[in-house]
Amino acid sequence: MEPLDATRASRIARVALVVLFVAGAALRLHNALGYWPNHGFDAPFNWAYVERLTRDWSLPHPESQWSAARPPLFFYAGAALARAFGPGPGPSIWAIRIASSALGLAAIALIAFFVRRSAPSDPVRAPLAAALLLFLPAHVMMSAMLNEEIAVASLTTVALFLACGAKDGIPSPRRAAVLGLVGGLALLTKRTGGLVVAATAAAIALAGARTGGLRPALARAGIVVAVVLVVRGWCYARTVVVQRYLYSPALD
Repeated sequence: MEPLDATRASRIARVALVVLFVAGAALRLHNALGYWPNHGFDAPFNWAYVERLTRDWSLPHPESQWSAARPPLFFYAGAALARAFGPGPGPSIWAIRIASSALGLAAIALIAFFVRRSAPSDPVRAPLAAALLLFLPAHVMMSAMLNEEIAVASLTTVALFLACGAKDGIPSPRRAAVLGLVGGLALLTKRTGGLVVAATAAAIALAGARTGGLRPALARAGIVVAVVLVVRGWCYARTVVVQRYLYSPALD
């Protein structure tokens, strides 16, 4: 059998990517619409929080209900969708699930793009990377759930993409600010988003030490952390004012 020339192999890889994403999107849409509304991991508690925000945009006291101590971005976004799709849990929960899956698909597309750009001579890698994530059991299962897992995973993916795309591992001031914005949004979605903030800031500092540019690297890492604090800090400040402590030991 004749080996594929580069142009034909690239064309086949693009077709494979389209087929994989159509199949992955169809599977997620089926799960989002087919699974019972208000079922799944913490779904009743999360919906209670979202539904409360549809009546009043003000944040509840962190100890007033099960999900109220969690970072609010996902719940505010869910409430905005619920206001558009109606007060009942059915269509609103379907809309939130679909929006979460769409964000997850965008993040997977970004990963496929990154892999393709990193290895342009090997067109098989991008479809393989996409397939591994599109059909990862946890991702597929989460497409039927009403929670922030896919949202925070997608935001951390974008943050890592920005960090990996920096020249010599040290981002420009503008890229560092955008990285901090995305990392802050991830932290505003779930506390595990703080891991990507710590990892990227540390990686920038290490890149600076390795290349002999420690001072500018620390400045860029400082920009990342400063923007994160602006995006997320108000929520921590509110918790301190309302609760008199940063995080309740009685809450998960």
